[in-house]
Order: sequence, then C-alpha cells, then structure tokens
Amino acid sequence: MTDGLRDAIVTGYYKPGDVLPTIHEWTRMYEVSIRVPEGAIANLVKEGLVVTRPRHGCVVQPQPGRRVWLGHVVVVRPADIYNHIVISQVAAMEQQLSLAGYLVTTVVVRRDANYDFDLGELNDVMSRNVSLAILVGKELRLLDCLKMAETPFLHVCFNASAKAVDGCVGCVRMSSASAQEAFAAHCERVGVRHVAVIGKVDDRHGVVARLERRGIRASLVEVAAEFGLERVENLERETCRALDHLFETEGRKWLPDVVYVEDDYQAIGALFSLFGHGVKIPDDVFFATTKNYGNGPALPISLSRVEFNPAVAGAAIGKSAIAFLNGEEFSYDATTGFSYIVGESFPDQRINKVGKVQK
Repeated sequence: MTDGLRDAIVTGYYKPGDVLPTIHEWTRMYEVSIRVPEGAIANLVKEGLVVTRPRHGCVVQPQPGRRVWLGHVVVVRPADIYNHIVISQVAAMEQQLSLAGYLVTTVVVRRDANYDFDLGELNDVMSRNVSLAILVGKELRLLDCLKMAETPFLHVCFNASAKAVDGCVGCVRMSSASAQEAFAAHCERVGVRHVAVIGKVDDRHGVVARLERRGIRASLVEVAAEFGLERVENLERETCRALDHLFETEGRKWLPDVVYVEDDYQAIGALFSLFGHGVKIPDDVFFATTKNYGNGPALPISLSRVEFNPAVAGAAIGKSAIAFLNGEEFSYDATTGFSYIVGESFPDQRINKVGKVQK
C-alpha cells in the first residue's frame, strides 16, 4: 500500500493539497485491518510526502525540487532474442514519454524454469496507479495479464498482418510494406528485369509479390536455416552454401540484375559467396538487403537497403502514447520504423538492354 500511494503521489494522481481517504475508508476499500493503512500513512509521513492534520485528514505535501509526473506509463516486453533491437526501441519510447512529463517503468518479463513467464513483477507494477501500458510483442500470457489489470494498453507488434488484440487502445505495427514497395518501384524505375530474393524456406515475403505486380521476375533462393541471434553463424553459413551451390551447378548464369537479401546476417553469407566467386558489386550485379540500423555487413560502398531504425520507431510509439494520454485523436492502426535507402550497391541509374548500368 505504501508503494501504491507513493506512485499515486509521484505520478500526479494525488496532487499537492489533495486530501487522501481516511483510515476507515481505506480499511473498507481494501478489506484489511486498520494497521495496514495506518502503517502506509506513517511511512509516507516519514518520507515527507504527506502530513496528517487534525480535522483535515492526510494531506499531500508540495515537494520542492521534486518533479510531479503527469502520469505513469509501464512498458512491458518479454526477454526475447531481439534484445538489442527492442532495448533501443524502448529507450526511445522512454525518452519521448519522459520529456512529455510521464514517469516510465519498464518491466522485462523473463521465463521461469518451466519456460513459463514469471509474472510476479508485472502483476505488482500493474496493481499500482498506471495511466497506460505499452506491450511490445504478442505474447498471449502478457496480454491476458494486462487485460486482467483493466488498464488501457497500446500494442506494438512486428507482424504487419497481425490483427489488433481485443482490449487495446491502439496497435502500432513495425511493417516494412512501404519500404518494400519503394524498393520495387526503384527496380521498375531503373529497368530491372530479374531479382533473386534470398529468403527463408516456404516464406515468400511481400517483396516477391510486389516485384511480380510490376512485371519483374522474382526468383526465391531458399535458405534452410533457422533465424535468430543465437543462430547467426548457422544462418550466414547456410546462406553462403545456398549461393555456392548455384555457382557450382549454373556458373554465373543464375545471376540476376539485383540480389535482394531478406536478413542482414544472411547478407553477410551472400556477400561471402559472391565475392568468393569473383562477382563485383555493383559492376556485375546490384545488391540490396533488409537490415537493422547499425547492423549488417560493412562494405567500402554504401548498401541499398530496407532498413529498420528502432530509435525512430520507439519515438513514434512514444508520440502515439502521448496523444492517447492527452485525449487527442489516436490512429488506431499505425505502421512505423522502416524506410528504403538507395546506396551505391544499387544506384538509381538506368540499366541498358545488356544488363549493364548506363554510365
């Protein structure tokens, strides 16, 4: 009860001069003995947050030098394998919300020995005064926990086609659709006829369909490897092997106008194979990739890329949350985070009839 009342005062739910409920009102509301609210109020008096006045009750004190927050936002994320991406995104959210005057608490939900989520900390935080929760990812157990808390929550997901979950006040998707469309438009603009898309087995991402709708041949080079940070070496190696096999069976005949890779670690393996077989970029083939900002292969030339910037995405999510908290119109369904950037590996120059860049 001490923690909850302290949070309510710090976040501005109870403001300086407000009179708290009486001891007897607390006992009725929480169905506890009188000792519980008495102890909590005594703790707050010692901390200088409240003062008890005869015939007035327990009054919230002004706090010189202490910031009074407009509200309390809880960011919830599972301790998943994409920590380096999510941490950057959450940090940008926190900064945006903090600058706007909101206290931000981030709860990283870990798994127990049975690989189930340990919800102890989350339940404790959500039992306090929370203005809005922001859930990163779509873990059903965490969704259920937020629904039970009956606190408004914003849902952030990484699946462009995922449906918004029941009960959320808004959904922000990390979708690469517009960036992929910009890549396909670039291919059409410069006269590309054939793109080899390096991707997962049985996972035809939207870029293939977008190219084909523009009349561009898109062949999928399938890589049988699991994705994830703990499988990076395997992903790079299997991508390199897939392209090596094409060179061994077809020589250079398989080379398209553009090689497009759907993962930044796959791009490292693809480049190993291309360079190993004497292919020059962009002289022999153009190259583009999907990558996270600050990650992926480093080359003497800049890469054309569909890029996800978690800091930009986090700031956009923070602005959406602030709009809701301020009672402004909120875009229920928004996408953010990805952009297409033209680099030297696939310049914005026309291709002539024999597949060479026009100088």
